[in-house]
Amino acid sequence: MKTLLLFWLLSLIVLDAKEIYIKTMTLKQNSSKEALQRLKEHGYSNIYTIKYKNYLRVYIGPFKDISSAKKSLKEIKQNIAKDAFITTLHREKKSPHKTLKTLPYIKITTIKQKYKDKTIKRIKEHGYNNIYTIKYKDMLRVYIGPYTRVTRAKSDLYRVKKELAKDAFITNLEIKEKTVEPKPKPKPQLPINEPKKAPKSKPQREKQVKKEKQKIIKKTKKVFQKKIPQIKKRRVQDTNEEFFITLYAGGGILAISKEGDISLDRELDENPLTYGVDFGYYLSKNSFITLSYQYSTTQDLYIHNLYASLNYQFDTTLSPYIGLIGGVNMLTWQNYPLDSIASMDSSNSYLIGGVLGSEIKLSKNISLFCTYKYLLSDHTFNLISTTNTATIKIEGEQTLNLGFKFRF
Repeated sequence: MKTLLLFWLLSLIVLDAKEIYIKTMTLKQNSSKEALQRLKEHGYSNIYTIKYKNYLRVYIGPFKDISSAKKSLKEIKQNIAKDAFITTLHREKKSPHKTLKTLPYIKITTIKQKYKDKTIKRIKEHGYNNIYTIKYKDMLRVYIGPYTRVTRAKSDLYRVKKELAKDAFITNLEIKEKTVEPKPKPKPQLPINEPKKAPKSKPQREKQVKKEKQKIIKKTKKVFQKKIPQIKKRRVQDTNEEFFITLYAGGGILAISKEGDISLDRELDENPLTYGVDFGYYLSKNSFITLSYQYSTTQDLYIHNLYASLNYQFDTTLSPYIGLIGGVNMLTWQNYPLDSIASMDSSNSYLIGGVLGSEIKLSKNISLFCTYKYLLSDHTFNLISTTNTATIKIEGEQTLNLGFKFRF
């Protein structure tokens, strides 16, 4: 019994002189940073290390009692080190990590270092300027923070998951506290007996009040005149605004000429009615291309125009635009102008020209537009009678159209 009592007393003395720790691992000093960072990410900020030759012994603690150490030991064995165990250390040795302060951060992603500038620029475009990075081998861990409160970090986490990274989460990191040297207290100055000033008259007091008011107004103007830096948001390209279709109708004038002595049965109709449809795509904010079909008809003939155009639109109130046209023109006679032998009833030709237009927005996706098109082509028809010959040339048309543009 005496030996048991002595052993109990000695254990109390030893425990009183030492503190309870959990030894997690022994590492080489070169690779210790990664392991310590892993411990911090799991929420263990009370880290204690001891140098031993070229190695570093890593402990977590101290703990108040053995029961609290045993609870932590189960978690550490599951998450960090299976062979961790409880031990005691002298109180004299202080952990070098006591000067670190744990604060909540939002971890966004882990990337390669060559993508550092792009990712930081993208994060700043969404309004997050407090970016923190940690090097890990050839990779880079990207965080937002620190936050003074966890509640603020949680409110930002919802936005971060929606805008930047779905798998973002809140973690605790340790940063060094900046030591601020206390400023020396100013020496007490003895009161100086200044001569008493004579009281101001009413007009002098009114002038002084006006001057003070003007100073206050100038200061407030300067504050409001300062440009607050706005966050440039990325232009999200949306297919709902890039593609469009137009439907239009109008009229025009044909460029028809006749050479020869043959007199026609009737005058040719030179004023066609036009109908058309365009399929378009915006290459940028101010430029777009179209693939178009236009149908023109008169009493004597009808024309099929199939062409493409490249256009540039100006940023003004009426949104005017200008473009170049290139394509194919097909002409067919409905009623021939002379009851005689003709060379052919239809003809195909090139089609070149230009377009001028303007549009007014009626809603977000619907616009009213007006266009003027100048089209050049080359069609020649030979007329043959019993005595004479003649030619009819159709060298193009000018059209004025009105229609609607639908973006989809």
